[in-house]
Amino acid sequence: MTCQILVTEDNELIREHIKEELEERGYNICTTENGQSCLDQIKKSIPDILILDIMMEGITGMEVIRKLKQTKRTKNIYIIANTIITKDSREGQTIASFVDAYIEKPARIDVLMSAVKNGVEYIKSRP
Repeated sequence: MTCQILVTEDNELIREHIKEELEERGYNICTTENGQSCLDQIKKSIPDILILDIMMEGITGMEVIRKLKQTKRTKNIYIIANTIITKDSREGQTIASFVDAYIEKPARIDVLMSAVKNGVEYIKSRP
């Protein structure tokens, strides 16, 4: 099974770094630079895993999460939050309650890859 991963990150350097690391490991990757382009891409093709920045201009990552969780077609996307917001903060705890994995920036690539691997294993185990 090959997972489709969507990376939504407004920082181009971070977005490209994550894309390159995932592609080197054989994953199929799409990238978007903001919340609106993320939602537009998901309308075209639903990813298995979404690596999502939370603090973005316009539609925030949290708004993306809320929209995805409200729709039967998209509510089961495995979401990895990749954010500068600390998990211990009130906002971080709220975000963590809606996502499958939570990674604080700056994220070490091994931590991110571990979260992706866990997502792949979870997806494979679904009926």
